[in-house]
Amino acid sequence: MNPRTMRRGALALITTAAIGAGALGAVAASVPSATKSLRNGASELSYSPAKLQVKIPAGKSRIKVTLRYRNTGSTEHDIAISGRGVSKVSRTAQAGTGTAVSATLRAGTYAYFCTIPGHRAAGMKGTLRVVQGR
Repeated sequence: MNPRTMRRGALALITTAAIGAGALGAVAASVPSATKSLRNGASELSYSPAKLQVKIPAGKSRIKVTLRYRNTGSTEHDIAISGRGVSKVSRTAQAGTGTAVSATLRAGTYAYFCTIPGHRAAGMKGTLRVVQGR
């Protein structure tokens, strides 16, 4: 193969790779998103609300969910999302500050909770339902 043919082949390969990468970026960017806000509930060791639901838009199979937590309590807390192969934890939020955790989820039920030892067992937990839109 002559050098000119090799350059054309390499250019075609690079162009194809770039187009493929652009298409992958478009797929990743097409994942819809939803944000839900939480704060401390009636007690320091609870979230309000304790039940959340998000809907995946029709024609999509997943959604990026962000849980934003505002720590109105007097001790540190965080927030985790777990279930169906997902396990994500936010950074710790000191009293009076906030934090967030995000995960790309499919339809199903997930738990959210504080990972500080003893907090989940004391009631700092909730349920997140992700439902498929119609």
